[in-house]
Amino acid sequence: MAKKGKIAGNEGDAGDSGTPAYQEEVGHEFTKKEYDVGLTFFWMFIIGIIFLAFCFIWTIADLIAPSGKAEFFVSLPLGVKLMVIGMFLFGFFMLFVVFTILYNRGTNAITKAIFSAEKMYRQIKATREARVITAGLLISIIVIGIGILLAIVYSRPHVSGGPSTGSLVLDFLNELWNASYGEFFLLFAVLYFSFVVLIIMGAWVWNQGTIFFQKKFFMKNQ
Repeated sequence: MAKKGKIAGNEGDAGDSGTPAYQEEVGHEFTKKEYDVGLTFFWMFIIGIIFLAFCFIWTIADLIAPSGKAEFFVSLPLGVKLMVIGMFLFGFFMLFVVFTILYNRGTNAITKAIFSAEKMYRQIKATREARVITAGLLISIIVIGIGILLAIVYSRPHVSGGPSTGSLVLDFLNELWNASYGEFFLLFAVLYFSFVVLIIMGAWVWNQGTIFFQKKFFMKNQ
């Protein structure tokens, strides 16, 4: 009876914390605040996937029928309307099932990707030199990425003349103005999704780089 009471007490503690995945999967490696940040980025990632998929379908619909889509749907027979609505509901339900399955693992993976170095700081007190080297490496990667992106953009043929900054802006605004609603929101979805992914990847590079340089060059012999 005493053992049963002890188990019930432990389950009560886990329930009071409101983060069963945090206690069962991640354990005490990360704080509640860090787990909440990982959970936030997980939902931002999921929203980006849903938004991107929706805008992609919208863009395809715009390419097939630039206008009159609502009138066309209204003119369909009732059975076809229900079939189309059912297909969308089925797709949404399947996405919901997949995201529910990935909820704990995805949140824990993102938490580890973002805060692995923070856990190491608490355990072995990483040196400033390891952080500086990793920061320099991360900045170098970012600069290289920006350079590649600008090289691709400036290599495109431009309607407004030479490859100047002003012509690039005018060309971009002109293309954006002539884009359909689906293409416009698809661009926004791609930018949003890329922003979230880059933040997570940047945090992962920062953590792994710091851990690598700390263990490789600055770890004291034990």
